[in-house]
Amino acid sequence: EALRRALSDSNNSPQGYIREWDAFLRKYPQTQRRAEVENVLFRSALNLKDLDRIVAYGESMLGREPDNRIVIENVTAAELKIGKEPHLSRALSHARHLDQLADAAPATQGTGSEEARRRMDDERSKARALLYVARATGLLGKPADAAPIAIRSFNAFPNAESAREASQWLSESGKPANAVRYLADAFIMPDTRSTDDDRAADRVKL
Repeated sequence: EALRRALSDSNNSPQGYIREWDAFLRKYPQTQRRAEVENVLFRSALNLKDLDRIVAYGESMLGREPDNRIVIENVTAAELKIGKEPHLSRALSHARHLDQLADAAPATQGTGSEEARRRMDDERSKARALLYVARATGLLGKPADAAPIAIRSFNAFPNAESAREASQWLSESGKPANAVRYLADAFIMPDTRSTDDDRAADRVKL
């Protein structure tokens, strides 16, 4: 009844839902429906790009589902965007776990189109995990350690974001010639996730 009342008081807006559900959990912290409510709150926070709530509810969800790769990836990304401690250390820990999960995933077999798509998804997941490890490592003040990890990310699944990541940490670790090489890759590489603004920034740096 309390949950139904909370939903009815939300005015059907995303912000209203989050506000009322937050209040519900504060009032009934031991509710048997806590996992359900936190899942909805987490998804609402993702839609609103509410970094603090993505982290808060995502971390709570990971306490119950430590191997949930979707939650790990979104929480890690949010912690990296927040960009300060203790978030960066937690992001590094999550990213390393994501990398372990990618390694533990069953190898894709076969040669059909569906198998090829799954193999590409596996490679992309591995690259994403390594990119997050590299970014967290670099933001924690270790660019020389971050650079080779970012290169591994690029090699696992070549894409513009990994190339830019490698370029950044190579540059900050005193290897400008190598940094330019990866930045050039980012600039010329076909990648639907790269925007015109991304490429314009690449051109300026080159």
